[in-house]
Parts: sequence; structure tokens; C-alpha cells
Amino acid sequence: MTWEHYAAVPAGDGASLIAADGRLPSVAIESWRLPDVRNALAPMIGRPRYLRLAAQAQVGADDWVRLHVFDAADRGERLPFADADPERLAPPSLRPALASWLAEQQGAPVPPERPAWSRPGWHAEAEAWVGCELHTVRIWPLSAVLRGELGGETVYLKAVFTVFHHEPAVTQALAHEHPGLVPDVLRIDRERGWLLMRELTGIPAAESVLRNESLRALETIQDAWSGRTDELLRLGAPDRRLSVLEASIAELVETVAPELAYAVPRLEHACRTLDGPETIVHGDFHAENVLVDASGRAVIFDWSDACLGDPSFDRYLFFDRFDESEAAPACLHQAVSYVGILAGLAPDDRWWFADEPRRWLDRAVELVR
Repeated sequence: MTWEHYAAVPAGDGASLIAADGRLPSVAIESWRLPDVRNALAPMIGRPRYLRLAAQAQVGADDWVRLHVFDAADRGERLPFADADPERLAPPSLRPALASWLAEQQGAPVPPERPAWSRPGWHAEAEAWVGCELHTVRIWPLSAVLRGELGGETVYLKAVFTVFHHEPAVTQALAHEHPGLVPDVLRIDRERGWLLMRELTGIPAAESVLRNESLRALETIQDAWSGRTDELLRLGAPDRRLSVLEASIAELVETVAPELAYAVPRLEHACRTLDGPETIVHGDFHAENVLVDASGRAVIFDWSDACLGDPSFDRYLFFDRFDESEAAPACLHQAVSYVGILAGLAPDDRWWFADEPRRWLDRAVELVR
């Protein structure tokens, strides 16, 4: 699979962009991973701060194009914004996003929902809060993850977008009660959605013969938080209890797929068939969000989707085989989550998850037929 990566980089003068032979700098490599992309583009643009992935499109059976946005740089030829024509700078599928970027560079308003880490200046602010130089590990609309060295140890800063602002407080509370089962939290900024953690070690649970340790670790946490409804709500966890989920189904279907209204009674009934405890739900519990260390202990991370709900929501995601009587509410929970995520994203970032509410709702309807 080939990925052709294009870089939208403003020049330091504020009046031009960095170009290469009259087009955006670009490279074609067999990787989509950010470190590989930055290394491949470095000879043309240097290493300016990475801000966001503005667009991607499939252009062949195994070929993709991507438009990456960077902070200002001074390497390479300069093309005045006044002469910048998307028709000449990038392939057709990237031109609408490029045109929007060019407009922003010349004073058009930036969507207010765009996350702070995709704006110039945020990186320096984060380094000041952590107290060391930070290197980008991952950036996308939902979060930014950066790595640094602080006091002789590796630390990670995770910043989450508005809908996930409960993650730092939830993770800190879990770390206090379940040391070793979740990341070790150094400090948080709840208002900004920042979480500073020590490095985790181990291999992904998907690669470990001790995969079931992941479920045992989660069950330990869920048993300890069973019935602690008020505490979880105070931490900001969304309320996805079965009664709340059931009450949201009609509106969900009307919003996402009105033609599926016939299935609403069956979906509501599916929520009434479960009688599990009300406890913390990870919400994105899969084998890539768990590390198994050398001693066989499972550590669960990435609590962005944490909520108050039924533990069956997590079992459905984790296992390839599952009890279908539990599966429909789990799918409904995912559909509701993605509706909320889309509402919290900037309009030009919603392409990331535009199909998810319908995909999960269709899955739920299929299970209750």
C-alpha cells in the first residue's frame, strides 16, 4: 500500500507557503505513521511542529493521498499566498481542504471546535506545563500524545478534546485505587484535559499469550466501582446506564437513520434484558489498549471513552465471540458515543468518524432481528 503525503506549511513571513517545484512538498512511502511521514518530508520542510491531518482519500486499490498541516517553517522555496492555486498545488481529492487552509492563512476564521494542539503555539504551552521538551507521538482530532524526559524518566502527556475532558480525572482516580492496573499519573489539568503519565512498558495484549489477564484486570476495576454512581458522575463520566441508553434510542434512530424506526421497540427491549451492575466502562476495551508487562500483569490505558454503564459493553469489544443477548446494547452505546464525538468536532474534522453512528446502529439492528 502506498501513501502519498502532501505538506501544507506556511513560511515564516506570514505571506507565503513552502513549495517544491511549484507544488506542495510531497513524498510517496509505504507508511501512514506520523514518524515515518515526518522523516520522509524533513529534507524538504525541516521539522516544523505538526498540527493536523486535514484530509485523506483513496485514489486507487492500494493508494492513498493525505494532506498534512504544519506550523511555520523557513526551508524550501516560497510561493506567495496570492499566487497559490489549489488546482496546481495538490491532487483533486485534497484541493477542498487545501483551499480552506489557504483561506485560514489569509485571515479566514478557524473553526472554534478545532482542538488547541492543532493551533500554532500550543506545543510551547504544553512544554511549559510539563517542564521539558516534548516530541509528538500522535495527533488527531480526539487527542494529542507527546513524549518527553523529565527528571531522568520518560513521561507522556495526553491532551484530549472537549468530549473526553473527563479522562484525566477518571484515570487519576483509577490510578489512586488500582496502582499497576492503569497508567501511573503524575498530574492532571482537568480544565484543559491534560494528563501527564509515566511510561508504560510491556507488549500489546493482542501479542501476549496472557491476553485474558486483560479481562481479569478490567473486572477487578469494575467490581471495585460497582454501584459508585455518584462518584463516577462527579468525575465527569458520561451516563450510559441501560435506562438512560434505552431512553435515547428513539432520538438516536431519528437522527441517524429514520428508516430504522421499526426497530426501536426491539432495541429498547434489548436494553431491558440485561441486569449487570452499574459500574465504570472502559468504552474502547480492545487488545491494543492493554499492555502486558514482563511479570504478566495487564495495564489498561486510554480511558477516553470511559462512562457509567453495563460491563457487557466492554466484553463485546474485547472478544471475537460474544453473547448476542448482550451485543445490541453495546452497539447502541457505541452509536451514541459517536454521535456525541461528531457533535464535538470541528466541521472539517468530522470526516474521521462520519460513518460510525450508522455503522454501529446497523449492527445493533441486525442483532435484534
